[in-house]
Amino acid sequence: MDEDIVAMLLTALVIFVPVAGITLRFALKPIVDSIARLMEARAHNSGAELMEKRLALFEQELQAVRAELSRVAERSEFYDRLATERLANGAVERGAAERPRSALPAR
Repeated sequence: MDEDIVAMLLTALVIFVPVAGITLRFALKPIVDSIARLMEARAHNSGAELMEKRLALFEQELQAVRAELSRVAERSEFYDRLATERLANGAVERGAAERPRSALPAR
């Protein structure tokens, strides 16, 4: 009787293990594939998110450079106007100062 039980268990195991393995392989393959695709998509999305962050940082830096360039241009225009006004005022003052001397009658 013990030999019959062992033979039956051995036969069941010899048949059951390969059948169970093949069944599990076909049952789990779609699940494993979907998990692999999900992990791949997350990796791709994290790369895209990193690229978006880098692009946003680059845009902020570009705006800062534009603002600084605008301030430099305004400062340059201010100094140009100031120099032009000083030259014009200096020429007017020199012209006004020279005229009375030349306008005086010679003795």
